[in-house]
Amino acid sequence: RNRFEFRHVNGRDDWRYRNKSKLGVAVGRGWYAATPYVADEIFYGARAGEWTRNRVTLGVEKPLTKQLGAEVYCAIDSTKQGRDWNEFHILGLSASLKF
Repeated sequence: RNRFEFRHVNGRDDWRYRNKSKLGVAVGRGWYAATPYVADEIFYGARAGEWTRNRVTLGVEKPLTKQLGAEVYCAIDSTKQGRDWNEFHILGLSASLKF
């Protein structure tokens, strides 16, 4: 997934590029079907002129019904602050509805 975003933050205009690569493998059948995956998302800030953020995610997607799905994931989000990289960990649960 590739995105170009225009943002207006704190009175300043900025362009940002995001690229997310995701690799998943479907396992199991029927009710036991699930898709474990690993993903990496990088962020490039035009104003900063450098890579400003990186997010690595490990998770599992599970279809519950034909229209409803669930996902459990753990991510490490690294953000550049000056010369240092600050990291924080994310544990998440999400639901998806297709119609």
